[in-house]
Amino acid sequence: MKKTFFIILASVFAFITINTLFYINTYRSQLTFQTELLSHQIRICGSTIEQNGLGFENEVNYILYSEDITQLFNDPDIKENGSKKLELFYAKYQHLINNINILDNHKNVYSLILDRRNNFISDFYESQQQIPLNDRDRLYTENGKFYFVIPVFKENAVQANIIIEIDFIRYIGIVFDQYKLENTIWQWVITKEGEIISTFGDDLIISSQELEMVSIEIMEGNEGSLVHTIQIEGEPVQTVSVFYPIRLIQKDFGILFSIKTDLFLQSIYHKTIIITIASILLLILILFINFRIIQVKSAEAYKYEISERALRKSIDHLPAGLIIINQDQTIRIINTAALDLLLLDKEKDYTGENISTVFTEDRIKEADPTYYIAYGEGSKLTITNETHESVLFKQEFSSSINNTQVRILVIFDITSFEKTKKLDSLAHFAKLDLIDKMNQEIQLPLVELRKDLDSISRTKISAEQKELLITTGRSIDLLENLINAVIDFSRIEAGEIAFEKIPFRLRNEVNLAIDPFKPHATEKNISIITKIRNDVPEKIIGDPFRLRQVISHLIEIALEHTPEGRILLSAELIDHIHDTLRIKFQVEDTGKAISSDFLDNYLNNNDMKVQLDDRDPGEVGLKLSIVKQQIELMKGHIKIESPSSISTHPDFPGTKYTFSIEVIMDSTHKKKLDFESIHDLKEIQCLILSQINDPEDTTLDPLQKIGMNIKQRIYRNDDIESIVHYIKDHISAFHLLIILDRPNYDGFKLAQSLYEENLSGQFLLVLISSNDIPDNIRRSKQYQVDYYLVQPYESRIFYEIICDHFIGIPEESLKHIPRGVKIKEHISILLAEDNLFNRIMGQALFKSLGFEIDLAKNGNEVIAMLKKKKYDIIFLDLLMPEKDGLETVAELRQKGFDMPVVALTAVETNDSRQMAYQAGINEYLVKPVTSEMLKKILLKLFSESA
Repeated sequence: MKKTFFIILASVFAFITINTLFYINTYRSQLTFQTELLSHQIRICGSTIEQNGLGFENEVNYILYSEDITQLFNDPDIKENGSKKLELFYAKYQHLINNINILDNHKNVYSLILDRRNNFISDFYESQQQIPLNDRDRLYTENGKFYFVIPVFKENAVQANIIIEIDFIRYIGIVFDQYKLENTIWQWVITKEGEIISTFGDDLIISSQELEMVSIEIMEGNEGSLVHTIQIEGEPVQTVSVFYPIRLIQKDFGILFSIKTDLFLQSIYHKTIIITIASILLLILILFINFRIIQVKSAEAYKYEISERALRKSIDHLPAGLIIINQDQTIRIINTAALDLLLLDKEKDYTGENISTVFTEDRIKEADPTYYIAYGEGSKLTITNETHESVLFKQEFSSSINNTQVRILVIFDITSFEKTKKLDSLAHFAKLDLIDKMNQEIQLPLVELRKDLDSISRTKISAEQKELLITTGRSIDLLENLINAVIDFSRIEAGEIAFEKIPFRLRNEVNLAIDPFKPHATEKNISIITKIRNDVPEKIIGDPFRLRQVISHLIEIALEHTPEGRILLSAELIDHIHDTLRIKFQVEDTGKAISSDFLDNYLNNNDMKVQLDDRDPGEVGLKLSIVKQQIELMKGHIKIESPSSISTHPDFPGTKYTFSIEVIMDSTHKKKLDFESIHDLKEIQCLILSQINDPEDTTLDPLQKIGMNIKQRIYRNDDIESIVHYIKDHISAFHLLIILDRPNYDGFKLAQSLYEENLSGQFLLVLISSNDIPDNIRRSKQYQVDYYLVQPYESRIFYEIICDHFIGIPEESLKHIPRGVKIKEHISILLAEDNLFNRIMGQALFKSLGFEIDLAKNGNEVIAMLKKKKYDIIFLDLLMPEKDGLETVAELRQKGFDMPVVALTAVETNDSRQMAYQAGINEYLVKPVTSEMLKKILLKLFSESA
C-alpha cells in the first residue's frame, strides 16, 4: 500500500509539474512568436518608410540636376518642363509634401500646391522683399511645421532655393495603415529625444522610464522589444511592444508597434484547460489500471512461477543445448545440455549473468561460416579446453515469453559431422590423385596402341582391315577424350580452378570476346550488336577471363547455327547492394529453334550430349556444360529459351541465352592526400612493411631503381600493435606504405589494423601479394588499399602510380623512372592439345592475356600448320594421338624450326622432364595450367620495355 500511495503522490506531483511547465513553455513560445511577428512587420514598415525617403531625396536631386532651375523664371521651355517635373514629383509624394516653393536671388517666387480636388495650383510672382537664401541642405521647423531646403548653385554661387513643406506624421500614418488592426495593434511615433509625437488617434500613455529606455536604444540605432503595461483610453493593458529606428529626410524617429498579451494568453488558457482535463482523466485511468494490476498481479505471479518452473524442467530434458537471453543480454535460462556442450561448470548458476561470460573469446573461436544446406543459418563454433575439443553449431531465434522479447540460442554437437566432412574431403582428393595416376597408366598403353596401329597401317592389309584400323583409332581418340573430360571436370569439382577477382573494364572485355567472330559474321551476312545499358558500371571487379569465355562460347554457338540475320548481346544492372552488383546478360540469335529435349537434358544435367537440331551434340554439349560451370563459378545461373525476342522468321525463331553474374564495383576510396609540394623523386618517403627479410626476393627490385627514399621495417603478426604504434608516431614522415603479403605471412592483418586505427586514409597504400586468393580484392577494398598487385607484376605500374599521385614532380624527372618490361604484342601462338575441353580452356586463358591463338589436335596438324604460317611459340601436349609431343618437337628441330616449345603434361617426374628437354623442349609446365604460369613464360621469352 505504501508503494501505491507513493505512486499516486508522484503522479499528482508530476501532473502539476507537467501542466505548469506546459503553461510556461507555451507562454514563452507564444510570446516569442508574437514578438518575432511584430518585429518582422515593423522592419518591413520601417524599411518602406526609409526607402521612400531615399527615393524622395534622389528625385529632388534629379530635378535639380536635370534642369537649370535658375532659368525657371526666364526661359519658357524650362518653365514648362520644370513645372511638369515638379508636379509629377509632388503627385508621387503627395502624402509627404504639403507645398513646394522656389525662390531665386531676384525676388522671384514659384509656388505649387495640391488642392482638395487633387488639382495643382501653381503661381509665379515677385516678392516684395528678397528672402535670404540658404547655401546648404537642411531641415528646419517653423511654427510647428517642417521645411526641407535645397540650395541651387550656379558658378559656385547660390542662385535659388527649393523649399518643400514636409508632413512626417501624415506620411507615416499612411504607411502604418497598411499594418493596423483595430483594437489589436497600436502604433506610435517618438522622437530620438523620447517625445511621443503621434499615436494616430489612440489615447496611449507609456511610463517616462520606459520611454527614456526606448529613446536611448533608438539613438544608438538599435531595435528591440519589451513586455510592459501602457494606458489605452485610460485603462491599463499589458502589451508586447517592439521598436525600430528610422531616418526620414534628415529626421530621426522611432516607430513602435504594440499588441495585447491577452490575445495569445486566451488561447493558452483554453489549451491549458483542455490539457488539464485530459491529464486528470488520464490520471484517473492510470490509477484505476494500477489498482487492477495490483489485484491481478498476485494471482498471475503464482501462475508465472509455476509456468517458469515447468519451462525450466522441460528445457533441461532437451537433448540439444538451449540458452534463453533477456533483452539486457543476461541469461534467463540455460539447460544442462548447453552446460555440457560449452564445457561450463554445472555447479554454478549462470542465471542473471551476462551472455558474454559464457561466450568468451578465450573459450570459443568462430570457425568458418556454417553449412547452411545441412543445418540452416547459424554459426560453427570450436570449443576447446585442456583435454577436449568439439565442434558445435549455434542457431539463434527471436521469441517472446510472457510478452517479453527474448533471444533463444540452440546449440548442438556436429563434431562427428565435421570429422566425416574432413574424411570425405580427404577421400575426394585421394580419388583425384587416383584418377590422375590411372590417367597416366591408361595414356601410356593408349600411346603404344596408337603406335602399333600406325605400324600395322603401313603394312599390306586389305581395305576391310584398314577400315577396322580407322574405326579402332577413332575409338581410342574418343576414349582418351572421355578420360580427359572426367579428369578436368573432377578438378573443377574439387575447386582446383579458382575464381578470379581482378579489376577490368566490362565493355572492353565484351569487345574482346566478340571481335574475333566479326569477320566470320560478315561473311555470313550476320550483324553482331551489343547493347549495354548506361547503368552498368564500366569498371568492375570479377573474373574477366571466365566472362569472356562464356560470351565467346555463346556467340560462337549462335553464329555457327544462324544462317543469316543478327545476334544481339545485351547487358543490364539488375541488383546493387553496397558494392556488390548483379549484371544480367542476354545473347539472342535468329537461328534455329532449340528443342524441348535439349532443355530437359541440359538444364537437368541428364546428358552432356544434348540434341540441338542438327548441331554437333558433342561439341555444343561440351561448350554449354563449360558455360554453365563457369557461370555458376561466378555465382550466377543460365536460362535457355526459344524463340528469341529479335527473330520474326517462322522457320528460324531463334534462341535466347540469359545468364547473370555477381561482380564488385571497382570504386576507389577518396583520400585527401596532398603531394603537390613534392617536386623530386628523392622527396617521396616510402615505408616497406614485411614479416621476413629475404635477400633473394626480387619483389622490390623495381622500387629500388626509381630513386625514392625507401625504408623497410620487419614486423611480426603477433606484435602488430608495435608497428601500428610506430606508423602513428611517423604519420608525417611517409607518403607511401607498401605491405608485402606472402604465403604463411598474411599482410592483410596489418592492412586491417591500419584501417581500424583510421590510418589507411593518411597514406598512399599498396599491397603486393605472392599469395593471391579470390577474396583478396574484396579485402583490399574493405581496408582502403589503393593498389593491390599480384606477383609477378609489371614494374611500369609504379611509374603510373607516381604519375597519378605526385603531380608536382616535373615530367623530365619522370622520364628517368624505369618502366620495366611487359609482354610483347602480336605474338603468334600455336596450342596443340588433343582434348577438346583443354583446347577451349587454353584458348580462354590466352584470351585473358590478350592473345588470340591457333589450335591443333595432334602433332601432324602442327607440322601441317607450320607450312602455312610462322609461329613465335608452340605449346605442346606431350600425350597426343597420331604423333605425340616428343615426336613432334624432335621433328621440328630436325626441320630447322627453332621457336620456343613449351611442354604441357600431367606427368611430373625427373625422367619425363629430362626426356622433354633432350627432345628439344624449352619450358615444362604441369597441368592444370593457370594464366599466371603462361604469363611468366611469355614475360621470360617475349618481354620488351614498358
